[in-house]
Amino acid sequence: MKKQNSLILTILVVFGIFTSAGPLTAQESDPIAVKVGGVGTNPLTRSAAVLLYAEAENLVLPIFIGSTEAGAISRYLDGVRTPRPMTHDLISNLLDVFDGQLERVIVSDFRDSTYLALLVVRVDDKIIHIDARPSDAIAVALKQGVPIVVERRVLEALGYLHDGDEFVPPAHPPALEEIPPTEWI
Repeated sequence: MKKQNSLILTILVVFGIFTSAGPLTAQESDPIAVKVGGVGTNPLTRSAAVLLYAEAENLVLPIFIGSTEAGAISRYLDGVRTPRPMTHDLISNLLDVFDGQLERVIVSDFRDSTYLALLVVRVDDKIIHIDARPSDAIAVALKQGVPIVVERRVLEALGYLHDGDEFVPPAHPPALEEIPPTEWI
């Protein structure tokens, strides 16, 4: 099995989906647990977003995603099974075959108008961070039933404050429109 795991690590490095940086240390990382509240559609732009809720902080982070990804996340939230494996099922199956265990998903940064995420995978005694689109990472996390976290600096900079019935947008929201998540369908 060690030989198989070495092979998968080699494949990850060759295809550039393994991030060579080591695990984040406690000083470098301050993640906040979030729950997927659902998928919504902005009524003006018709763009989809997955809504991540950090209940303890009263913050909601909308991450704009494509309609295909929104459909996949909705299927996992609703427990809908497809007759054939979808991409996120394939990723889960590969993790199983290579004895990898998805430990959590981290929405790690926001750069150039794009959210970044990492799959944190344990293979034997190694922790591997795999670069991923947040929408894919969230879908795999839902499929695997693992925690999703957002780095505090990202959530505090870009999350909407949920104050009772109102949503207060961040000072510099990444979206062109400042439409609170409650007004999305």
